[in-house]
Amino acid sequence: MQKNWKKAVFLAVSTIIMVSCSSVTPSPVPQKSLFVVWKSPSLRYADQGFLYIKPKKLKFEVYASGQPALSLSISPSQICTGPLCMSKKSFNAKYLSKYYPDYHH
Repeated sequence: MQKNWKKAVFLAVSTIIMVSCSSVTPSPVPQKSLFVVWKSPSLRYADQGFLYIKPKKLKFEVYASGQPALSLSISPSQICTGPLCMSKKSFNAKYLSKYYPDYHH
């Protein structure tokens, strides 16, 4: 009876550890390879990069020598170019045109 109890506890603990470890692994973020051409009065850029798609955020990155050379993140409230973040309206005025529409999704 004592051995059966120890086996049951061992089995229960092992199962809990295996289940909890398997749920820790994050699901991969979908990504797509893109070639982007950006022509505006303040910025001209063309290069291959990756678009990472999350439910409320898009992130485009271009890599050089394994390091991000350009990073552009778009969330519902702001657009970030590297460490600098600004509102969509400010981004449009600076990099596109002040007449470019500011979509809120």
